Amino acid sequence: MAVDVDSGDYEVADDALGAGAGLRRRRPGASVYLMRVGRPLSLNARSDSKRRAYGTHRLLDDEEAMRDYVRMQGLDTAARVRWYVEGETERGALSEVFEKRGDRRVALVNLRAQFGQRKGRIDASGFRERLRQDLNEGVFSLVSVDGDDAGVRRIVRGAIEDGDLFGEAFVSKPDFEIGNFEPAELGEVLWRWIREEEEGRRGEEGDGPALQEDDKALLLSAVESAENNGQFFDRAYDALKEQAAGFDKSEEWGRRLMAHATEQPETGKGHRRPLIEAVDRAYDLAQANYSAFRANNRTDPETWGLVPRD
Repeated sequence: MAVDVDSGDYEVADDALGAGAGLRRRRPGASVYLMRVGRPLSLNARSDSKRRAYGTHRLLDDEEAMRDYVRMQGLDTAARVRWYVEGETERGALSEVFEKRGDRRVALVNLRAQFGQRKGRIDASGFRERLRQDLNEGVFSLVSVDGDDAGVRRIVRGAIEDGDLFGEAFVSKPDFEIGNFEPAELGEVLWRWIREEEEGRRGEEGDGPALQEDDKALLLSAVESAENNGQFFDRAYDALKEQAAGFDKSEEWGRRLMAHATEQPETGKGHRRPLIEAVDRAYDLAQANYSAFRANNRTDPETWGLVPRD
């Protein structure tokens, strides 16, 4: 509800922008007080205070400033960050954090689904259009790519250089698994997954050949020098044969990896996982004032991170 404190006239709408705009149409010079049932918005602060905080003293006349204020008050449930992820594993890992907790501030988007094909080459026009939509809506863009995919990296770099991407891009070298976990850790997570599935089958189907600790040692030995996720799963299958069949990159695999990373945010070498740092960054941006942040920062085409404007 928007109320003119001088006349007592008011406007009721579904959101703050609609209520304020409706009242302004009838009373252009209104001194507006905005409120919702049970909680005031307190937009009647001193003009100089509002200007310092939001860049203007007339929030209802500045759509971007009003959008940022409504977000900061927790009244806007729309996404504030869109995270473009390259594969099922990455999506599963991040959904374990954001979607499982019901946090709608960070929306996950299938990066590959934004690409088309033109004359045998990747057509990134759809991706560029989506990034420009983020800019128009005041939404930070995050992108996760594998370091071994040169084509996608070129597309992301081009979007940053052209100013279509405001946010950050994260590169896993050479891929999501090896870029965030030691091969031995991946082996431990895979072993627990296989054991859980095996115990479920044995409970349903009766006795059968059970995995032993020797099998675990064989698996860990086989994968310890894997250099990418393809090698990891190939070697796991070679070690356990049919008992490892069907266990591969997937959303379930990603969820299990994220659960492990959440329990152990640092690697055995004492380094904070890039995955955990990226999640922390997404939370920071989801709480930031977009307009002010964009006015003072840019995405660096070399580091792909946010840096202060010159």
